[in-house]
Amino acid sequence: MNTGIVAARYAKALLYFATQNGEAELVYAEMQQLDRNFRELQALRNIPNNPILDNAQKNAIITEAARLNDDSEVSNSTKRFIQLVVSKGRAEMFPFMATSFLNAYEHQHHLTRAYLTTAEAVAPEIRERMLKLIRKRTGNTVQLHVQTAPELKAGFILTYDDYRVDASLQGQLRQLRRNWN
Repeated sequence: MNTGIVAARYAKALLYFATQNGEAELVYAEMQQLDRNFRELQALRNIPNNPILDNAQKNAIITEAARLNDDSEVSNSTKRFIQLVVSKGRAEMFPFMATSFLNAYEHQHHLTRAYLTTAEAVAPEIRERMLKLIRKRTGNTVQLHVQTAPELKAGFILTYDDYRVDASLQGQLRQLRRNWN
């Protein structure tokens, strides 16, 4: 079966279960943490396919990766979800399931994740203008993640939903090179 379809089904089931248990917001934060950890840690991505580890060890490691901080416990919904997925032999799909859950939650709660990459730090008024622009276009609450990338030289790259606006000097130079060739 298609990985995307399986991941989406598990994610929808988790969202339904977490909502029924009143833990949807906490599970959303835990899935953000898990998604971030899977993207950033190669060793974690190798855990689900490691034949040396049994299901209990995989369960413990993935549960630990979902913890928000050293003092917190993982929600009951997330714990049970991880146990289910590992026991069904689908642990290698966790990165896709976490992303699918985030997308499903954001769709249900009318949230839009946006990424603003700039060459230098962003002034608060520019940040607010970007938030207003995205809010006006989507009609959703916006979570704006700002990062700096000096290699852009000047300008910005704004990404949200399926839109990408590259107004950076680096992007403009790349476009000029393409047009000349």
